[in-house]
Amino acid sequence: MALRTWHNGSMDGKLIAEAVSATRRALNELEPVEIPPRLRRIAASSARWLPAPLERTLIEALDEHEWLRAKALKELPEADNGPSRLFLERPDGWEPELDGLVAEDAANAEQRLIGQLTRDLEGMAIQRDQAKEKAKAIQALLDEERAEHRQAIAELRDERKPARFPAPDQSRLIQELRDLNLALSDQLANREMRLEKTRADLLKARRAIPNAESRDSSGRSADPVSLARELDRLMVTARPDAVHATDARVGSPGGTTQVTTGDELRLPQGITPDSAAAIGYLLGRSRPTWVIVDGYNVSFHIDGAGFSTPAARARVANGLGGMGLRASAPMRITVVWDSTEEGTEGPAAAGVERKFVADADEEVRRLSKQGRGDVVVISTDREIHSGVAPGTLVLWSEAFAEWLRTR
Repeated sequence: MALRTWHNGSMDGKLIAEAVSATRRALNELEPVEIPPRLRRIAASSARWLPAPLERTLIEALDEHEWLRAKALKELPEADNGPSRLFLERPDGWEPELDGLVAEDAANAEQRLIGQLTRDLEGMAIQRDQAKEKAKAIQALLDEERAEHRQAIAELRDERKPARFPAPDQSRLIQELRDLNLALSDQLANREMRLEKTRADLLKARRAIPNAESRDSSGRSADPVSLARELDRLMVTARPDAVHATDARVGSPGGTTQVTTGDELRLPQGITPDSAAAIGYLLGRSRPTWVIVDGYNVSFHIDGAGFSTPAARARVANGLGGMGLRASAPMRITVVWDSTEEGTEGPAAAGVERKFVADADEEVRRLSKQGRGDVVVISTDREIHSGVAPGTLVLWSEAFAEWLRTR
C-alpha cells in the first residue's frame, strides 16, 4: 500500500532518518548487480546526508519493495522503536499511526517557523530605528551646512571677513553625504527584498495553522498575516525623506558582472579557506569576481537538521545576497541546487542567481570552467575541489557559515 503522507509531500525526511540510514548501509552490503539502477547513485554516495531529491527516491523505493525494507530492518538498531521501525515493519494499522506522527511533526515545524519569523521581525524593527537615527544625523548635518553656507555668503556681501566655508571643503562634504545616501538606499532595498520573502512565509504559515493564538506573551499579535502587515509598516516608516537613491550601485542586482582576466586567486598568508576571514578577504578585493556556490553543501553546514527545506534555501540565498551587497567590487553570485526538475529561477536576493540541476556537483565544475576571470567556488566536496578549472579559488562551506553567524 502506497504511503499517502510521503507521496503528497507532507513528511519531512528526518522523521524516518534512521530508516534512510539503515537502507544506505544495506545497499552497501549488496553486490553491484543486485542494486536497482535508480538506487546506484545513492549507494555510491559517501555524503553524510543525501540531497532532498535522492532521499525522496530512496524512500519511494522502500515504500514499493518489501525485500528492500527487510534488508533495512536488519541494519536498523534494535533500540529504535519510533517512526522508522513503524515504516519498515508495517504492522496492522501502521498507516494511520504514521500519518498522525507526520501531522504532529508538521505542526511543530510550522510553530518553529513562526517563532523564527517573529524574531526576524524584532530584528528588523531594531534596524528600522537605526536607519531613522542615521537619517536624522544626515538631516542635521545638511541643516548645519546650509546655515554655515548662508553665513559665509552674508559675510562676503558685507565684506566684513573671509568666508569660513571654503568651496573645496564643501564639495568634499557633499560627496561624502551622497555616498552615505547611496549606502542607506542599498540597505533599504535589500531589506525590502527580505521583507517580501518573510511576508510570503508568514502567509504560508497562516494557511497551515488557522487556529494559531492571536497574541504572544509580549502582547504583540502572533497572527502571521498581522505580522506580515506589521513588517510592511516598519519598512515604510524606515524610509527617511532625506534619503533617495540617485544612482545605481555598481554590481547592483539584475546587472552583469564583467570579469576581467588577471593573476590566479590566492588567500593571503595566515587565512585558511574554512574561516570567516576568507570571506572577508573576498569582500575586500578590488576586482570583479564570480562566486559559484554548492547549495545543499553550504546549507548543511548552516543547519544540518533542516538543510534541504525551502527555508534553508532562502536563508542561503539571502546570506549570499548580503555578501554581494558588502563586496567592494562587482560580484556575480550563482548558487546551484540538486533537483529532479532542472531550470533557473529569477534573482532571489540582491541579484543571486539560482540554478536547479540533476547533478549540482557537475554543474559547479562546469560553471567554474566557463569563467574567464576571477572565479571562486564555495563547497567542501572533494570531487568538486579536484574538478574545478585551474586558477579557481576554492573556499570551504564552513567559511561562509561562520561568516553568516557573525554578521
